[in-house]
Amino acid sequence: MPTKMTNDKRKITNEISPQQRGYIALVSVLVIGAIMVVIIITVSLVSISEGQMSYAEYKKEETIDIVEACIEEALYRLKRTEVVQEQFPLLEATCSATLNSQSGDDWDFTVTASTSGFLKKIRVDATSGNTITINSWQEVE
Repeated sequence: MPTKMTNDKRKITNEISPQQRGYIALVSVLVIGAIMVVIIITVSLVSISEGQMSYAEYKKEETIDIVEACIEEALYRLKRTEVVQEQFPLLEATCSATLNSQSGDDWDFTVTASTSGFLKKIRVDATSGNTITINSWQEVE
């Protein structure tokens, strides 16, 4: 008879009680939930980062467009008044031009424009006569 009881005790100890099953289920749900939260946060951060990089690239392109428009305006004013103005407004931006050198009809100036914290400078070498000829156009730091 004692052997029978020992076998019964082994059976009892090998079985998982309903309370233990509850703990296992609870721990499993918590672990799976934590893993899902980590995955969701990672995906969200990657998405935000990609969005910020796209926005920055868009703003850089927009700033290049604005500085090019500023150059066209500076060339127009140069043709009209034969003076490179230091500052002039252009729609949503303020443009500034710095005269580097001027010799006869040859003009060398740098135009700067900024928008939303992005700054672009382009150095222009142009010749003014009946028409304005751009000899060189180079982005500078």
